[in-house]
Amino acid sequence: MEMKKLALITSLALLSPQLMAQEAKPADTAAPKKANEPTERYKKAINAFSNLPEETRVEFLKKRNEAGVLFQNKRIFEALEATRELNEIFPDDPQVINLRGACYVELRDFPKAMEQFILSKEITGPSLNVVFNIGEVAFVSGDWKKSLEIFTEALSLAPEKAMQMKRLVEFKIMLSHIGLSKDESLSADQRQQHAKKAKELAALYDFRDDSPYYYYANAALQYSLDNKDKGLEYLNKGRRVYSGSAQTIASWEDTMTEFGYIKSYYGNEQKNTSPEQ
Repeated sequence: MEMKKLALITSLALLSPQLMAQEAKPADTAAPKKANEPTERYKKAINAFSNLPEETRVEFLKKRNEAGVLFQNKRIFEALEATRELNEIFPDDPQVINLRGACYVELRDFPKAMEQFILSKEITGPSLNVVFNIGEVAFVSGDWKKSLEIFTEALSLAPEKAMQMKRLVEFKIMLSHIGLSKDESLSADQRQQHAKKAKELAALYDFRDDSPYYYYANAALQYSLDNKDKGLEYLNKGRRVYSGSAQTIASWEDTMTEFGYIKSYYGNEQKNTSPEQ
């Protein structure tokens, strides 16, 4: 069965296996919000891993790296099976838990994915990586209210130097407002307020910004107003600007696909109306 490409792939590049087999400790896992105040469970997890035999630790890190490679190569079922084996060795490793969650997102089993990401948050505290993934599950589930809430939290956790990540989070916040502006369960005034906020967010940055935000935010805004030709014009401008850096816009393209403004290569499953391209 073919699987639809999801924007969570980008978030996994930030949190999943920064996998260094030469290190015999769970380093580079998602750090708690306050680096000097890890949760008790996080400290216990580190101690538990440190007490494993060195040979076991080294083998664990090697297998964790292999699981990450499987995921990146879209071998999702194999990656999920690898996380099960890793979980038997060390059940509280946040990277493995996050990777399991990512596999479930790829399989579109969002409740199981959310369980894994919440478990990771309980271990490490509210790190940017984990909060982002919780927000992403809400986003791909179309829960715009929760998506807005969680991505707003993620934005507060993002360091200034993580500019590209911050822009992507801001873009998802904007799209969440667009989603809420179409929510018939809200009053007309509430929908109008969300539409107004989306318009304000689309104007946050201009073409001189060092991110694709300007092009994709304005494309999304135009699509939301049913100006498909104008939206496609912004989209194509962005693609031309970043034609030599496909990886830079991959997560933006994935996000637009998941929201329904770009047709998926794996079928037209979007909730919103996709423009013809």
